[in-house]
Amino acid sequence: MKKEPTKSDLKRLDAMSDSNIDYSDIPALDAAFFRDARVVVPPGKKQLTVRLDADVPQWLKDQGKG
Repeated sequence: MKKEPTKSDLKRLDAMSDSNIDYSDIPALDAAFFRDARVVVPPGKKQLTVRLDADVPQWLKDQGKG
């Protein structure tokens, strides 16, 4: 089963100004938010090498973009 690519209207979004964006559902970030905020650094990544039969990567590619 082939997946359809995600369609978006990037040109329209790029042309929008900040005043056209509705932020009403996002709470304001006040001093209390930043007082309680903390920086979280994700753990590093490790390289992993796996040997697969040739048909496995082909099957994954056939599933669609990404």
